[in-house]
Amino acid sequence: MKRAIPESELRFAAKTGFLSHDLWQTFFFQAKSQSWAHDSWSNLVSRGYFKKHPSYRSPNVIVPNADSEGVRRICPGGIVLPPYLSQLHHDEVLYKGLLLLLRSKLVESFITEPEVRRAESTGIPRGSESHKLPDLILGLKGGSRIAMEMELTQKSAKRYRHLLNGYRIRRNIDSIIFAVPSRTILDCVARAAEQVLFPLDTIPIGFINVDDWCTNPSLGALSFPKSTTTLKALVA
Repeated sequence: MKRAIPESELRFAAKTGFLSHDLWQTFFFQAKSQSWAHDSWSNLVSRGYFKKHPSYRSPNVIVPNADSEGVRRICPGGIVLPPYLSQLHHDEVLYKGLLLLLRSKLVESFITEPEVRRAESTGIPRGSESHKLPDLILGLKGGSRIAMEMELTQKSAKRYRHLLNGYRIRRNIDSIIFAVPSRTILDCVARAAEQVLFPLDTIPIGFINVDDWCTNPSLGALSFPKSTTTLKALVA
């Protein structure tokens, strides 16, 4: 039996830099058995479409094989660099919510941080604090563009101020959403916005709980300074 070319997986991973087994099995493959799932995952590498992450020994994270002519044809826009090991969990959580939103048809397009960095040709090393780019830019149904920031751990007040100041010069962003695991991080970001006199009237800042982002981002409570709504309501 002829196996299908994993075009959806490749196009997604070309924009994110990687594909994890968890994301693949949840969003790209409907397994009828565990053995079938195991074989199908292994075949992504054995057939030459993907290869192991260059710095990660686990077989549960793979990256597009940029050396394959077939892969380059499927991904004519190029393939971004894979995330550092320290960034993998952060990115997997970020993209889980993204894939749920794509499934719900609320998001029509998206741009990842590596794509923004490549397009802007900043020359700034990845992970640099001197030029913070959005973790993700969502193109919502209806035309709104939302910048996503995944904050799994608390950062210093200085870093939050720097992050928010960076958005002052960023064009075509209608609002910023921080996915946070705790009220503590929410309060830190809110204080930083006050300290830098962030223009909340023109670029509202909202917050969604990380658990809601990973389970039902379209209907999870989205808190702004003066109201609480949902992403689904924003595009209604």
